[in-house]
Amino acid sequence: MTGHLSAYYQMYGLRIPTQASAAWVIGGEEKPYARLTLCEIEYDQPYVYS
Repeated sequence: MTGHLSAYYQMYGLRIPTQASAAWVIGGEEKPYARLTLCEIEYDQPYVYS
């Protein structure tokens, strides 16, 4: 299995990955199965997530 991070956003001194992909490697060939894009994030919230 492989994964790639391809884009980042700088916020409050943190570098946050905003795009990623993942693939299985079968017979030496990558077979993609996921492409992810971060659309929204909450940072340092004062309550417990549920």
